[in-house]
Amino acid sequence: MSKPEGLGNIVANGNDTNGTNAHDNDYLDPSKGRLRVASSEDASQDFNSENGSLDYDDGTEHEIQQLTGRGNIQQANSTQTCCQRVRWYLNIAVEGDLAGFQFAWLFMSLGFIILKIFSITDVIDRIQWWAIFVIPILNALLTAWFDYIIRQFRSTNTVESLRKSRFVVLWLIKLVMALYVTTYWVWGPGSFMERYRGNTQFKKNSGACGGQILCVYVAILGAVCMSEVMITTVLINSEQNLSVTRTPVGYRFILLIIRPFVWVYNRTMVMFLCFYAIYGLMYSIFVVGLVADYLCDEPRCGETQKVGLQMLLVPFTVPEYLTYVDQIFASWNTIEDDDFLETFVIVFLCQSFYVDCLNSLWQFSRRYLKPKRTIESQKSVRPSEPSSPVTDVAWMNDLAGDLPPATLGGGAASLSANETVALKN
Repeated sequence: MSKPEGLGNIVANGNDTNGTNAHDNDYLDPSKGRLRVASSEDASQDFNSENGSLDYDDGTEHEIQQLTGRGNIQQANSTQTCCQRVRWYLNIAVEGDLAGFQFAWLFMSLGFIILKIFSITDVIDRIQWWAIFVIPILNALLTAWFDYIIRQFRSTNTVESLRKSRFVVLWLIKLVMALYVTTYWVWGPGSFMERYRGNTQFKKNSGACGGQILCVYVAILGAVCMSEVMITTVLINSEQNLSVTRTPVGYRFILLIIRPFVWVYNRTMVMFLCFYAIYGLMYSIFVVGLVADYLCDEPRCGETQKVGLQMLLVPFTVPEYLTYVDQIFASWNTIEDDDFLETFVIVFLCQSFYVDCLNSLWQFSRRYLKPKRTIESQKSVRPSEPSSPVTDVAWMNDLAGDLPPATLGGGAASLSANETVALKN
């Protein structure tokens, strides 16, 4: 990148040459003794850690001296010892956007092995041995691969985007679908209330039983809101914060395929934690869940409290659950009572998976469907800085007319007003 004419004698502060105190918007800044000529948003640049260059969105590479302290990743990896390489891989599991999920799947497999050996519960007998080993290990590897890609090709200008056009719309789509499925399960034709409100135990204290179902309903929707905030944020940022020039199309296509699978399985753990966190508040702090549970003697109402646990178990008890997409809009009348809760969880996870498929396809294709300028204008959500008066030509002309010719070095050189404007240009 060529240096602006007339700026050859401007030298940056030598203390910043090590890159530790450098900032995107501070270089050549008049407030710090330097003239600011561009910002990271103006250039839309991305540091290429593989060849020490600046990648620009227009495809032009500008070679620079590496002052940021970032070395060549491939060269660094080649000089790593075995222990350092193992630590580097472990960092993916503990420091990435999906930190901890890989270990959680492995611990879940270990827990199922112990339960299976001792046959502690009846549900564990339905889980086959291959599922105990294959499903957690594949999910751990798939999650680690996903996390590795978005870290390896991440742009230096990363932004946690919560803009309405990018975040809220996708979040609302997921919330609406979850609201439809849950409401249909509780109050729709052949639903829970229609099926069990005529039971003797339900009629005995219908208010308490209805309150218990309402607590479960609110806890499910609250868990959806909490979990989808995290999932939608990472879903968007996994595509938005990728380097424009350094990320191969093949890796973008891989992310297109694995995103829905990564999230439909990791969602089960998030929903499990969020559901019992919210329901636990209703049970202990607000007491409404405790009172309803104490007064309601209907066993089917008590079973609904296991919906969070079913989120974890369904991928193991029904490994082919993603193929039951037709059940999303089917009637509940044909479902047996013993399979009623499990079927709801299957439908819930199915709809979330296929919504994630559409969202992933949109995230992948928007770079090719939308004009390039539109994409570039949406790369950063940071508010634009007010334009500096130094960059205003009219302001410079007025200033040049009001000031006398400047003298540098005791008359050795003089700058007229017109030369001042020329220097700025």
